[in-house]
Amino acid sequence: MRVADSLGPSWLRRALLAAACAYLAIVFLSAMHSRLVLRHTPAPVLFFAESARLFPFAAERIIEYRVEGFFCAKHRFAEVDPRPYFPVRADDKESRFHRVGFFYRRTRKVMRALEDYLIRRVNADAPPAGRIGAIRFFSLRRPLPRPGEKAPRFERRPLDKIPNRYRKMWYVTPASRRVANCKRLEGDGKDAKK
Repeated sequence: MRVADSLGPSWLRRALLAAACAYLAIVFLSAMHSRLVLRHTPAPVLFFAESARLFPFAAERIIEYRVEGFFCAKHRFAEVDPRPYFPVRADDKESRFHRVGFFYRRTRKVMRALEDYLIRRVNADAPPAGRIGAIRFFSLRRPLPRPGEKAPRFERRPLDKIPNRYRKMWYVTPASRRVANCKRLEGDGKDAKK
């Protein structure tokens, strides 16, 4: 039996062993969020050493966007189903409603356009008693199951079954617009009766 000789001189082998140990230490310590390593390691080395932190900001919650409409006849908010007005696209299984929520929830101009669109579409399909004059747009942020737990299949649960602590409000129609919209709808209803 013959043992293969290693390549290079012994000083090179020792240097490579030291570099490998340093690299593994950086990988381990960066995964542990060591400030010493994060401050003093050159960025290119740190880039290749952060294998244990590939997804440092991974999702911890299921985010689902919802909308409630202010029903003028009842003087209260209730859930409106936006799915008929934002069909899921067959080629990529994406809803533009959720896309608007994810990318533009902080953009007031887009939220106003969403408000106008939903009020117009819901009111076109609804009887006079079911017309809305305002919206509340929010996200539901429910916790993901722990690793190893069975993930439940997605189902659209009614809002009254989901605790309020999971809601994050993004946009509410200003009260002045709500009042003006409801007065206009009330006037339209009186004109239709004549």
